[in-house]
Amino acid sequence: MQPPNRDFEDFYLPKSRNNCDGSSNPTQNVVDAFPMMDGRPISESSALYPYNPQDPYSNRDPRFKYSIIYNTATWFSTTTDSEIPVFTYVGAQTDGFYQDPGAAGASGYLSRKMLAEGLTANFGTTDRNWPLIRYAEILLIKAEVLNKLNRTSEEYATIGEIFKLAGIIVGADGNYGTQAGMTRKNMRSFIQNERRIQLFNEDKRWDDVRRWKLATTLFDNK
Repeated sequence: MQPPNRDFEDFYLPKSRNNCDGSSNPTQNVVDAFPMMDGRPISESSALYPYNPQDPYSNRDPRFKYSIIYNTATWFSTTTDSEIPVFTYVGAQTDGFYQDPGAAGASGYLSRKMLAEGLTANFGTTDRNWPLIRYAEILLIKAEVLNKLNRTSEEYATIGEIFKLAGIIVGADGNYGTQAGMTRKNMRSFIQNERRIQLFNEDKRWDDVRRWKLATTLFDNK
């Protein structure tokens, strides 16, 4: 248990919010791992929820906007006493891409997950405890076990529960964007990506990749 604090906000928010550190910069690789609103990957987006490279943050999985601060995403500012956009584009003052490599801007993205809306580096506190395990992770563990047992039909139902919790659109086929008839190997890759985004910034990724024995593949210049 921790007393009320604003430690995460101080570490993760951009410099424009009362000189926060902006010390966590998600990569484009993880940003692209988040699917569309209907659960489809950005490379296979549907006509209903299309992926537009010129407007890449629209129609995305609801978890994306709860996890990532991207260019034009809003956050509270004590200067205006309101939520205003964070600008991370190349050349933007204060928070721009590589404007200040020591205080954000290394990727154009910042972490948003587990931050308390309305706080900045020197304004407000919140009660917060680190999540050790939660229901979505239990479902992901179940999905991995089912994959090991080659019980694919049950995996679809379990993934559906996770997507329902996340607010993903169910779709006419009831599969929440997952492809019908996936092989065991393809389903395993799908579950691994789902762990990556569902548990983003919760200190799970390193251990996951090690036990999957995929470090040399996934961390090669990524």
